[in-house]
Amino acid sequence: MSILSNDLLTLLARTPATVRTILEDLPEHLLHASVGEGGSSPIIALTRLIQGETDNWTLLEESGELLEIVESAKNTRLTQDHSLDEMLTQFSNLRETTLVAFGRLLEGEKDLDGDCTQQGLSDGNLQELLATYAVNDLTHIARIVRTVAAQFDDDAVHRSNTNRS
Repeated sequence: MSILSNDLLTLLARTPATVRTILEDLPEHLLHASVGEGGSSPIIALTRLIQGETDNWTLLEESGELLEIVESAKNTRLTQDHSLDEMLTQFSNLRETTLVAFGRLLEGEKDLDGDCTQQGLSDGNLQELLATYAVNDLTHIARIVRTVAAQFDDDAVHRSNTNRS
């Protein structure tokens, strides 16, 4: 496994705990807050992270790889009836499953630059797939943080970048 792949897997493994740390114990109004009309809320970002995990398993299932893991992931569906803690736990469990699958793929993959289309995973290679996954995680984390921060923007003291004497 390349150093970059190892770094990406480390980042992917940390996402559930990072999201939990940010969202856990936030008041409901911050969980459902958005910036601008039609903006995404932190709870929607979490839902999209969960959906991303289940969507990626559909791709793996179509490739015929790791079917037993896929079945357990497919049976876990998000509903509006779940608490925040249940959603965070669901995301963590799904991501753990994803990491196991990526680990298995990386074990058998001698060439990370090789084409993933044979496995039905993506139009690129395994390295690009891992990088895309990581960028997606960071984008959702940034969206969550930006949305929560925006709720306090009017009350924050804004300092200019000019030097003061």
